Amino acid sequence: MERRHVASANVHDQIHDMNQNERDIFNHLILPDDSYDQNGKYWADMNIAKRAAFTGKVDRAEARKELGQIGRMMKADPLSPIGWYMRNAVIPGAGLLMEGSVLSLHPSCLIQLT
Repeated sequence: MERRHVASANVHDQIHDMNQNERDIFNHLILPDDSYDQNGKYWADMNIAKRAAFTGKVDRAEARKELGQIGRMMKADPLSPIGWYMRNAVIPGAGLLMEGSVLSLHPSCLIQLT
């Protein structure tokens, strides 16, 4: 199955100096499995009905994986999903909010406003 898309058509011409392992990793990163159907067609090149069916299928598969991971976390520790959410969403979000407020309230900005 050949994976080709207009945006990545010339990528294979540019990777001639890579060994096979490097080529495989590069292809995995730039041509991910969840962007192509079983025939090797890129999702954005499909008609609207096939595109909706394909993206829905991929979304459902990812949701199953995520819910399975949450279930395994809860089995080990019922509060672990809350801890994960705090560490990976709330605290970084608060940090970004603080950084944005510091940058927007910098004295050089206030001088320009007055």
